[in-house]
Amino acid sequence: MGQRWQRGFTLLEILIVVALIAMLAGAASLTLGNAGRDERLHAEAKHVAALLGLATEEAVLRGRPLAVRPTDAGFEFLELRSEGWRVIERDPLLRPRHYSDGTRVTFLDPAGAPRRAGRDPGVVFAPNGLGAPLLVTLQHPAVAQAWRVRADAAGRLEVEAAERF
Repeated sequence: MGQRWQRGFTLLEILIVVALIAMLAGAASLTLGNAGRDERLHAEAKHVAALLGLATEEAVLRGRPLAVRPTDAGFEFLELRSEGWRVIERDPLLRPRHYSDGTRVTFLDPAGAPRRAGRDPGVVFAPNGLGAPLLVTLQHPAVAQAWRVRADAAGRLEVEAAERF
């Protein structure tokens, strides 16, 4: 009787191939995960720019000043009422924004120094559509690129790539 050879793969060969595929898939997901996070951060910078534009328009429509100020975890919009500045909490668009995913939002004064969270109204949007120049930087520890929202006194907004700090 002659020897009979079985065709096919051994269990060890199959396990090695599966392990290699798993490692390649893991490396690909890590690479794509950071790229997706960068796109999300850029999209969030555009969203912040849109909210600042909305606040400028709302100040004109309401006929009273609105403001934006940094908080420890994000930022909030305020409205000037007879009793003073009050946080806008019930408006679905101008509600306070808090970032818990590691995204850091930094408001900069015109000289480039970070504005600290506090009780003052921050940057005011006047009912005539004008406001103070404003810089807001968004960055995330897992993303190499930071994004900056720049607003001039006339309310023109730009989103641009920025240096991390």
